[in-house]
Amino acid sequence: MELFIGEVNLHPEVWNIADNTYHNRTKKRGAWVEICRVFCEGFDEKDERKKNDICTSCIKKWRNVKDNFKKSLNKTKSGHAVGSRRKYIYARQLSFLQTAGAATETQSNFYNNEIKEEVTQPEEPEQPPPLASVLRKNANWI
Repeated sequence: MELFIGEVNLHPEVWNIADNTYHNRTKKRGAWVEICRVFCEGFDEKDERKKNDICTSCIKKWRNVKDNFKKSLNKTKSGHAVGSRRKYIYARQLSFLQTAGAATETQSNFYNNEIKEEVTQPEEPEQPPPLASVLRKNANWI
């Protein structure tokens, strides 16, 4: 499993959301094919369906390992004393995920120096027509 994690680490388009190619499906698929070539002997000789099955199983394996690592991080609450909780078995190898996306720049629609407060009058809801005129219209119709 350590070799698998190391190989995934070499392809940031698979795991790093800050990477420009993270959202490029073609590049990501190509990276998974490269990973599968390393771990599956004779990958290139297999038919397309078998290749897809192998890639899908590798992606599922990665997702499982990554999700379990994230869950183990979430269980360790900041500010709490470290108890006897064991670290995730692959925590050291997956430590690169902790910085994944940390460098992404967020955008805000608030300006630090210029916050304009506008006082607006709430719009009054439209009043329904008086009940008497509705009744008269209905009476004329009959």
